[in-house]
Amino acid sequence: MKLLIPLSPVFVSLLLAGCGEESDRLPVDGRDFDGVEYSEAAPYQGRVIDGYLRNARVWLDMDGDGQPTPGPLAVTLANGATHTLEDGEPTAMTGPGGRFELDISPLAVDEQVGADLDPRDYPLYALALPGKTLEETPAGEIPVPRAYLMSASPGVNQVTPLTTVARYRALAAERNAPASVTVNPRDYAELDGLNLLEDYILAGNHRAHAYARALARFSASQIPDNYNDALSQPDADGRVQWLSKDAIFLLGVSLVQNANAVMDAVDNAVVAGDYQSVDTDSLTLPDVPLETENPTLVTTVDVFAYADGGGELPVGDSSLEASARLHFDYSAGGRLLSIASQGCLAPDATELVRLIEADGFM
Repeated sequence: MKLLIPLSPVFVSLLLAGCGEESDRLPVDGRDFDGVEYSEAAPYQGRVIDGYLRNARVWLDMDGDGQPTPGPLAVTLANGATHTLEDGEPTAMTGPGGRFELDISPLAVDEQVGADLDPRDYPLYALALPGKTLEETPAGEIPVPRAYLMSASPGVNQVTPLTTVARYRALAAERNAPASVTVNPRDYAELDGLNLLEDYILAGNHRAHAYARALARFSASQIPDNYNDALSQPDADGRVQWLSKDAIFLLGVSLVQNANAVMDAVDNAVVAGDYQSVDTDSLTLPDVPLETENPTLVTTVDVFAYADGGGELPVGDSSLEASARLHFDYSAGGRLLSIASQGCLAPDATELVRLIEADGFM
């Protein structure tokens, strides 16, 4: 299974009331409103769902690091001016039904400085806290046993394991696309006939709900133990910044890469098409350890050689010529599988030994 990032080195968002307004019409697919029937002002609203999750941390990720950033936070406007959020990114804890309201009044910008910031321009993130976040089930509210992180693309106001898959599918495609190509996240909002943005509980989509439960369990298995332990502390409220931006991206890409295997496990457990009865806690899911403390992976290296040096070392790069391109292939967990060379290259035995002694990890 290959990582989806071709650059080197690199690696490793009930319902929207949008822009300070709300409507009585409630879509179930997580998309924003068209603005036709807005009435009174309201906060930025939405839901966090595995089952509906109460007491989960949710925030608007305005600096792109995937974590709730405290203030003061300087945001660059479209005109190049700067607007400061004194209290940091808008954040809140979810209430009954997984509903949340974010205070977006700090996004209002002095008209002499620039246009107001639009919350629909930024992704939402949600963090389930172990032992504290409660999932609404037919048997009552059940504490989640382990932390997991979810996200949704800008403009999507409900956050679920499925919106997380949709978001990172689009992000991976964006990183793979040529600079001249613009990726539309909506193009990645369907998978295997599923609308990844819908409120599957409200829609009564038991298949999607079963997939979401299994994907949440897989995501929880990839959260580092020390991060999960920190979130388990009595005073932890999900504001701690523990993981790096690259590590969070790695978690998202791993979810995308293993989503089909997780959904296959659900399908294989279905009896007579009854997805509602699938016990996702008993499924055998992929076991994919991740290296989140140092998630940067080198995937491509270009090698240049001194073409006409007569045995002398080059004093500059003007006479260097492309000699070979190396391609590093990894497992989903980051273990080096192979190195392929296009072009002329004589590997140094010392470097080969060093790779072997590193047990395949870069």
